[in-house]
Amino acid sequence: LFAGGVILVLLVAIANVATLVLVRASAREHELSVRAALGATRGRIARLMITECIALTLLAGLAGLGIAALSLRLVADVAPNLPRLAEVGLGARAAAFAVMTALVSGLLVSISPVWGVLRGGQSAALRADARRAGTSRRTNLVRGALVTAEFALALPLLLGAGLLLNSFLRLQRVELGFNPDGAVSVNIALPSARYSNPADVQAFWRNLEARARDIPGVTALGFSSSMPPNNGGDVNNFDLLDHPTPAGESQPVVPWNIITPGFFDAMGIRMVDGRLFSAADSATAPPVVVVSRAWARHYYPRENALGKRMISGGCTTCAPTTVVGIVADVKFLGLQGDGEAAYAPVSQDNPTGMALVARTPRSAAETYRALRGAISAVDPELAVSEITLAERVDQSLADPRRWTAMIGAFAGAALLLAALGIFGLMSYIVRQRRRELGVRLALGAEPGALTWMVVSRGMRYAIIGTVAGLGLSLVESRWLGSLLFGVGAMDPSTLVPVALILLFVGLLACWIPGIRAGRIAPVEVLSSE
Repeated sequence: LFAGGVILVLLVAIANVATLVLVRASAREHELSVRAALGATRGRIARLMITECIALTLLAGLAGLGIAALSLRLVADVAPNLPRLAEVGLGARAAAFAVMTALVSGLLVSISPVWGVLRGGQSAALRADARRAGTSRRTNLVRGALVTAEFALALPLLLGAGLLLNSFLRLQRVELGFNPDGAVSVNIALPSARYSNPADVQAFWRNLEARARDIPGVTALGFSSSMPPNNGGDVNNFDLLDHPTPAGESQPVVPWNIITPGFFDAMGIRMVDGRLFSAADSATAPPVVVVSRAWARHYYPRENALGKRMISGGCTTCAPTTVVGIVADVKFLGLQGDGEAAYAPVSQDNPTGMALVARTPRSAAETYRALRGAISAVDPELAVSEITLAERVDQSLADPRRWTAMIGAFAGAALLLAALGIFGLMSYIVRQRRRELGVRLALGAEPGALTWMVVSRGMRYAIIGTVAGLGLSLVESRWLGSLLFGVGAMDPSTLVPVALILLFVGLLACWIPGIRAGRIAPVEVLSSE
């Protein structure tokens, strides 16, 4: 995704600069003709233009390296927790890549003007009056094609940014299944060297739960081996006794969470049917499990899942596990997940790593101090990590937020470049045809008609480019599909506004030169002849 955005913006920039270089080359036709008349060969003039283009892009590349170095420092200050940020740096390979990119860009930018030099003759340009000389049809076509390409390349970036933003907004509205407000969590991992005995493990969780419940202000408390929305923890395979997996096929799997009975209250997870765990679900009692409503609907769409039995974990010698309760759906595998989950009591397992969840009206800092004291009272050597449920939810949105911001920045750059490209071209056309436009006004043409003439010509490029960009967007949709939630890769509700925004920006960029064309003073133009 990142590389695709970079390449598209680079291509838009190349097309933009190539348009400006071609315009500049047209303005220099008389100068180049004089050089040819004084003995310069076409090859030498072509080398001159290639050298100028490469010098331009190399200077830009060096400036870009400087900006990149400053940006890395800025990112380190603003987002120090960005994953693997310490590994990012501007070494010799990065500098060499930037230089090679600048060289290739310079060669691409110089193609059109060099081709014109190699094909055209200079004698006509030498005899022509610079004020009256026009531009060849081929040059006009190339300029139009370059501006059209800018719009065609900008649309996929704008569409990608729009789709990612739409997807991000939908993720923010996803029903979590739990209440993150006023709840904190502490991750605890028991060292296997000191907790190799299952009895010691069970004793630790019981003692810690008893001490934590005595903390003033704690209204609900529980433990879980995994935490939503982006920590699925262990997954477990299972085989339903009444719907066994066919031979040769893999058994279904589901996030399998080991919890204490108070976990559902601490998380604010709603009970749907059946019962929750109790003291009767001991290690010697038949295995039981509570499942989510999505799990029940998936495997038992037309009947009640309560009382259904399964072989869990592939243990054919173990007693079957019975579904005793159904709770609301909670996202353990990302906010875009399906909400399927299963919960087993800690009394029937032996987890050495769990998260303590406490709900309290007190501040998070006060609660953490009290919880650390309770943990130290049970085992003073344990190291823990602390995070609120609201922070967990925010972290689950970090990647979609970064993707949206990144592609949005690329789309903004491409949109600006496309607007500058068509603005520059139409401004040059107005300057080039200034005498003609002045004569039209002197003969009675309406200023609005001249404005429309300029705007309509520029909008033809914008419309053709936008239509061509739709084809590129079909290719882009293959990359974006896996990153989107609740929205298709060619969603009309996103595609249509994005295309209209692109055309509107093109209209504004053409309107300014068009207004200038209508305000030309005929007397000034004709008196300068």
